[in-house]
Amino acid sequence: MTIGTIAGVAAALAFIILVIFIIPILLEFRKTVERVNDFIASTEREVMPTLNKLQTTVEEINDELAKVNETTASVQQVTKRVDNIANLVHEVVSNPLIKVASYSAGMSGAVRTFLGNRPKKRQ
Repeated sequence: MTIGTIAGVAAALAFIILVIFIIPILLEFRKTVERVNDFIASTEREVMPTLNKLQTTVEEINDELAKVNETTASVQQVTKRVDNIANLVHEVVSNPLIKVASYSAGMSGAVRTFLGNRPKKRQ
């Protein structure tokens, strides 16, 4: 036997030993991959209904938010109208009241002066 043949036989034996050690590792790896695939499948079966419910809930929340936005806009319009009415009532009522109060004060002073009753001075 030559050195080349011995080296070839040694390399073949080393390869066989390596394969013998790698086979159990590959079998465990295959089992692990199968477990991971089963886990992913079961998780998908459990998560999909939850995601569907979540999507439905989000859609319902969006609908309610749209209603709240409409209500808020309506309340803003009503508030603006009430403010405008309050300002209008203030303008309509306050000016005549001021004029009546001024007129009555003037008339009261004129009547007192005409009758000779002077207002008493406060001390």
